[in-house]
Amino acid sequence: MTKQEVFEAFREVASEEFADIPAEEDIHYEFSPRFNKKMKAISRRLEYGDRRRFKLSRRAIAAIAAILILLVGGAITAGAGWDTLVKIVTGQEKGGDRFTFYAPHMEQIEKEYKLTYIPDGFVKTEERNEKNCISVVYENRTTGDRMKLEQSVGSRDMKVDNECGKTVETYFAGKLRYIYRRHDGSSVYIFWIEGAYIMDFDYMGDISDEELVKILESIE
Repeated sequence: MTKQEVFEAFREVASEEFADIPAEEDIHYEFSPRFNKKMKAISRRLEYGDRRRFKLSRRAIAAIAAILILLVGGAITAGAGWDTLVKIVTGQEKGGDRFTFYAPHMEQIEKEYKLTYIPDGFVKTEERNEKNCISVVYENRTTGDRMKLEQSVGSRDMKVDNECGKTVETYFAGKLRYIYRRHDGSSVYIFWIEGAYIMDFDYMGDISDEELVKILESIE
């Protein structure tokens, strides 16, 4: 991910995070003398560095203070930061459950996840490699079973039929995942957040939970 993309993502999150900070004229709070002294010191350094007058308003001070609190108190890492940007929002509609995937911070996939364990009898039959979506399909020509792994960025909607199946949110194979199973046991669909991406795993056929765990845990 480029520096510009990181900056744009941070700016978007910061705008939402500090949207509720009131205008300067509505702030009626007195900061401590110690805090004001530190802010003035920062202001003087900025004035000296670019040769321009720089005055910190109370609104700017409030935003800076909030950022400092987040940085000091949160022990932020790059991996943890994406978790606040990538989201799966659930909802219900007539005849089904709706899922909306949000991964808006990137325009293209920079790290590809792959299956390192392929069950016996499966061969790769299809592969899609685009900048915002990567998917691989494997098929077992003997049993007719089919599985697909997909990762994506961006935002999209999906609806699943809750009359033919059921969706549960649960920890499975070490991660929080949404698992949709058809009542007749003919297929299972699993989706979750993996770092900065939305992940989907679709299996058509009969498969045990033990084999599912083995497949999902092999994703690297």
